[in-house]
Amino acid sequence: MKLPKGNLNQKSFQQRRSLERAGVDPKCIKEQIRVLGLDVVPTWWHESDTILKRCEEGLAILNRLAFCPVGREVRRALYRSRVMPLVTWGAWLRPLPARVVKQVSQLYRSLSRGHPMGSKPLRTILEGHHADSSFLSLHQSVQAAQRAHKFRRLRWRNSPSPAGWQHALVRGLSEYGWTPQRNWILQHPQEGQCNILHDGAAVLHKVRESWRCSLFAEFLSQKRRDSNLLRQQVGYDHMSCKVARCLYESSGNHGRAVLVGAALSSAVYCRIRKEPVPFHCSWCNQQEAADWDHLVWHCPAFAGSRPASMPQSSMASRMAWPPRSYSKRSAEKLLHHMAAVREQVMERLS
Repeated sequence: MKLPKGNLNQKSFQQRRSLERAGVDPKCIKEQIRVLGLDVVPTWWHESDTILKRCEEGLAILNRLAFCPVGREVRRALYRSRVMPLVTWGAWLRPLPARVVKQVSQLYRSLSRGHPMGSKPLRTILEGHHADSSFLSLHQSVQAAQRAHKFRRLRWRNSPSPAGWQHALVRGLSEYGWTPQRNWILQHPQEGQCNILHDGAAVLHKVRESWRCSLFAEFLSQKRRDSNLLRQQVGYDHMSCKVARCLYESSGNHGRAVLVGAALSSAVYCRIRKEPVPFHCSWCNQQEAADWDHLVWHCPAFAGSRPASMPQSSMASRMAWPPRSYSKRSAEKLLHHMAAVREQVMERLS
């Protein structure tokens, strides 16, 4: 028998014993081997050593960036260009390890100076899909499958292999509300039907929208004061979200805090400090509790920057996510007012 000069990949212990009995050197039998840049592993759920190594390198860079004395925008740019390509590249047919996703999320919050009192789902929406390593790897998987389909047609199977494109895409997209209908056509409650291999950039846009919609639903289901207030009153609006994302990018620290729900009233800070909440507003001395609604829309102390009318949308009046009817200037004025209220509340606390 002519024995191989390289290494062999074993899929089971029994296979290893068979190879050894056939005369193969045990040193040449590996659980994982790399062939032409591809990792061959025993089963699809095994974590690839190469992907784990790339994740370790990316996390090391991210850890340095999170505490690097440079501006927030520089850190975010380096995160997108240096960290995410390392962490997510090649994680197309199996999800990233959960512990890696958790570590990336925690370090990114430090890197982007995320407000700890804000809603994580809202912050992730506003930071963009690059802030979610798990979703970004799925997004790249869809792109890679579209390129592969152009090169060689990918077949739809009734019983797909767990190591193939069909299983990976259907499993990943199902987390954001997509259900398979027929040959590569998936259905979403808000985004409708699409052929994920043929519609190109339009599919990627719909996939990102379904991700935002899922995160917004996660925000509404959180055990938060604002989530409880808004749960029965608002739903995801892609136009409002688009404007809010633009405002988030151009705003300062207080504006971003308002948009993610980290702007709190004087009354809430009394509760946090376990102090009795006064029955009058310390800003205007009216017999009103100094809650967020009073400070933003009724307190005379903040009348100088207040818009002429209170928006009908609860999401706008509470968190400055503008309704569709608002112009860019009106949306900026609304956020500027709420950010000014938050700034003065924080100054008095300090």
